[in-house]
Amino acid sequence: MKIMLLPNVEGYGVLSMQRYHAELALALPTVAPAAWSFESMRVETAPHLGPTWGGRTARLLTYPRRLRQARADVFHILDHSHAHLARSTPPSRTVMTFHDCIPLLAGLGLIDVPVAWRARRGFPARIRHASRCARVITDSEATRQNLIALGHLDPGRVTTIPLGVSKVFSPLPPDGRLPSEERSDVLRQYALPEDCLLLAHVGTPGRYKNVPGLLKVLRALLDDASLGPRVHLIRVGAAFTDDEQDQVQALELGGRITAAGHVPGDAALARIYRAADLLLFPSLWEGFGWPPLEAMACGTPPVTSNAGALPEVIGDVTPMAAANDSDALAAIARMLLIQPDTYRHAIDQGLARAATFGWDDCARRVCAVYASLHE
Repeated sequence: MKIMLLPNVEGYGVLSMQRYHAELALALPTVAPAAWSFESMRVETAPHLGPTWGGRTARLLTYPRRLRQARADVFHILDHSHAHLARSTPPSRTVMTFHDCIPLLAGLGLIDVPVAWRARRGFPARIRHASRCARVITDSEATRQNLIALGHLDPGRVTTIPLGVSKVFSPLPPDGRLPSEERSDVLRQYALPEDCLLLAHVGTPGRYKNVPGLLKVLRALLDDASLGPRVHLIRVGAAFTDDEQDQVQALELGGRITAAGHVPGDAALARIYRAADLLLFPSLWEGFGWPPLEAMACGTPPVTSNAGALPEVIGDVTPMAAANDSDALAAIARMLLIQPDTYRHAIDQGLARAATFGWDDCARRVCAVYASLHE
């Protein structure tokens, strides 16, 4: 059986989806029957048309045209942002991974997240395209239930398969150094005090990441006399928007936040996780939530909201609170920071929890979906 993986157009700019493709493409051949083969279709943007039109041309014209000429027993659309590809594949042999329904939830007023009009208008079409597929995979039960209840997909055709976590994310530095030595290097790299209580956040430009809530949690911890003088936040990923930066200034947080920007790869991100005392992640919604899982795998307890799929990822490792309850989230962070036994227990529980999210297991379950198309 030949399976064709259909990743996003190269240069589409979604790093998480690049990782999903890379990890799945690596794991699938190791767990699949020997007679199965895998191929990934590669479609590049048209640079001579510019970044916007070059990407749209590749995604909407070049990709479908090439796909209609392709031959495979199973086609797997790896990201619902490319759901339109289902119009160019045989429905009975097509699988799609649908990662979240944030634009749909926002459009219905179920979560308070601003979403671009193009995403709101186009999202129902993505669900219609998904309904053409023989099977749909979701990263979480939360997204599965969204698709069934709001997208009216057949429950029997929607399967939850949690994502894995890369082995790069581990509690020990790969070079044999002590974690304390690596932490000192990270703190020096970002000009942070050696004795600081380092809080990390990994974010994208998406407003569902709840930066206003994050900043309120930071302010509450800084106002705690027993913690405040030592608390610093390192922000990995997208820069703050203008209005978020205004809030940073209004809350007088400028001197306590370090912008790490986009770090060069997972190994660099793992160094930051290991150096941090906690991960703060008060998202308004998540279709899965890789950063808390990665942090746990690195031995760093996460403090998260209870929104979307986060309870499925975190389990009972640490307490959770509503995304808009910054005081409760700050109280959880404070408890972990001042109670050594509770903190150590959270580390141990997090490591055990993260170990249950493997890419091999994810790939085996995806293979079972492929096999079901030919039963």
